Amino acid sequence: MAIYTGFFDAAFDETTSTYDNEYDSADFTTYFGEIVGSGVCVYGNDDSMRVYYDAVSNRAVVNPGYLFIRGYWLKNDGLYTVSLESLSAGTYAIYAELNLGSRGILISQKAKVDPEVYPDAIVLAYATIDIGGAISIEDTRSRTDICGLIDSAGSLSMKIEYAINYIDNEIEEKLNQIEQNLQQKEAEIDSKIEEVNALISQIAPPAIGTIKFSASQNIEEGWIKCDGSFISETDYPELVAALGKLIPSSDKFQLINYIGDIPSTGITNFVLYDDILWTYCVANKTLYGIPVEGGTLKSITLSSEDTRFNNFIASSFENPLALSIVPHKKGSGAKIFLAQIFKIGYIQPVDTIVLDDLKNITSTSFLDCMQIFDAEFNLSSSSINLKLTIQTIKQGSVTSNSKYNTAQTNKKAIPYVTSIEKGENETYYCAVGQRIVAYVDTYDRYDRCNVAILTWNDDDKEGDIVVHNLTEGEVGYCKFGFSEKNKNEIVTVIRNTSGNTTYYTSSFPQGIFGGRGSVSQLNSPSNLPMAIAGFDKTLFSFDKSYTNFVSKNNNITKELKFPITTPDIARTFIDAGQYLFDKDIYFIFVGTGIIFSRTFDSDSVGYLDTTSVLGTIVQYGDLRYDDQTGTLYIMGQDTKNKVKVAKIVLNTLYDYANDGAWLPLIASDGVPAYIKAKESTS
Repeated sequence: MAIYTGFFDAAFDETTSTYDNEYDSADFTTYFGEIVGSGVCVYGNDDSMRVYYDAVSNRAVVNPGYLFIRGYWLKNDGLYTVSLESLSAGTYAIYAELNLGSRGILISQKAKVDPEVYPDAIVLAYATIDIGGAISIEDTRSRTDICGLIDSAGSLSMKIEYAINYIDNEIEEKLNQIEQNLQQKEAEIDSKIEEVNALISQIAPPAIGTIKFSASQNIEEGWIKCDGSFISETDYPELVAALGKLIPSSDKFQLINYIGDIPSTGITNFVLYDDILWTYCVANKTLYGIPVEGGTLKSITLSSEDTRFNNFIASSFENPLALSIVPHKKGSGAKIFLAQIFKIGYIQPVDTIVLDDLKNITSTSFLDCMQIFDAEFNLSSSSINLKLTIQTIKQGSVTSNSKYNTAQTNKKAIPYVTSIEKGENETYYCAVGQRIVAYVDTYDRYDRCNVAILTWNDDDKEGDIVVHNLTEGEVGYCKFGFSEKNKNEIVTVIRNTSGNTTYYTSSFPQGIFGGRGSVSQLNSPSNLPMAIAGFDKTLFSFDKSYTNFVSKNNNITKELKFPITTPDIARTFIDAGQYLFDKDIYFIFVGTGIIFSRTFDSDSVGYLDTTSVLGTIVQYGDLRYDDQTGTLYIMGQDTKNKVKVAKIVLNTLYDYANDGAWLPLIASDGVPAYIKAKESTS
């Protein structure tokens, strides 16, 4: 039996050239092992040594922190990575191991063992790789059998517990008595303050917007609590004027994090289907789905036995590649469509035309100008085989001796596909361009005012061209197509070339939208966006600085320069705007934020910067709204070629047209603040 003591200064014995008290590492590790034990130290840092997965580097990342093993310690002052590359499916331990041979503690990974016994090691996490390559992390720091947490030094906890018990049992009663005395004094002071405020109010009533603190439950009329809530201008016009109208903030947006990568080139528009945002990448012929709640990226390979499937090119303003997922009108499920217009051409056979301008028209093969592929959409499949939808167009007919018709593809058309229930059939529609109508009469003229629409059903061998009649003039000023954002209708604007310029917006097939007005001719931008139709206004030409719109109710066409300044890098995308029918407001996404308004008066246009959430979107920008959940999605590719998606749930109680203000959120030591909202009526 022996007694050991330490640690004490050593005295040097000159006769023996030794010290009387000598210690080695074992003395220190035994000492710390008794006090601390083994595990992760989380004192002051709950994330100490926590492991998470970084999809970009395909590595497990260990957060900064401390750990102890048998009295030996390891400090990690950065983000330490553990490679998971080239590992097969299975579960792997991310562990720290004491290695006395190399005199250190090493962090690494190895296959999980059964039973879970790891001598001289603690397991920080398990990384599980499924067959598809997706990786999930299980935090095991709190498992005392393989790791354990240390939040205070072993035996010192007994002293801490004693001190806490002493405070609870001996001092708490005294503290309670002191608190009661303070509350009594506070109530007396509040009473005096109320008396003084009442006298001041009688002399000079406080102005609207004045703030005061009060613990009283009896607040005089006209004052409301500063609780951060939103107030409408209708209820409190003077207070809103005093506070200033505030726009929604970007911190309300939530970035949708997904595991996996989408290639950096050639994606299409986004389609929301089955709570997944889908886009197609032409570079690797893969359909990608981002779950709206985040998680593992879904991927479906698209292919076709028809070699023309390889003719699709990356989407652009000139040649948008349109992805459509069309739910069946009868039964369940949906169809997926990919469509693209490659060039302008006369795609419908026609008899000889005698007009000088048209007599040399020759019919061009439909497939030389555009193509559509489709298949039944199976979400659970890893691959889908598509077929060519339409190969030929039915023969055009001469309607009279003086009138000839043909259809021409037009790059203003975006070939989205929609369907309606027509009799016993499900009939599909796709905008392809313009109908050319030629008259052989005294004036020998032709018009390009009518929209050419390709229609078919599953029993058709050929496509048919139907006409969306407008009026005399030329279709222009916007891209058009069967957009789900516009209630699955075509919305177009035409220019009347005779007399004053007339703009007209019309729709097909249901005719929900419409309107017209006469003004001087407006210039159409070279990069045309798709029209944004609302119940009153239709925005048909716009970018980050201005908009032209038709108002159906006021029978006017107007150009408005936005009274806001957007960053230079902001830009317009093909189809990144939408009217929210349930909230009566227009949104336009310009890569750095959202321009929004209800009326598009010069003083009612707001701008919401989204760069803090999404960065800057420079390609394939899109905006989608789900009116079932009230959720707005914005998405696209940023300056680092990363596809990003963010969402915001638009509270129905909040007026996103900027017709109100947020109250400040103020309190002091638990005493709430109140703001004068209106004059008292008493």
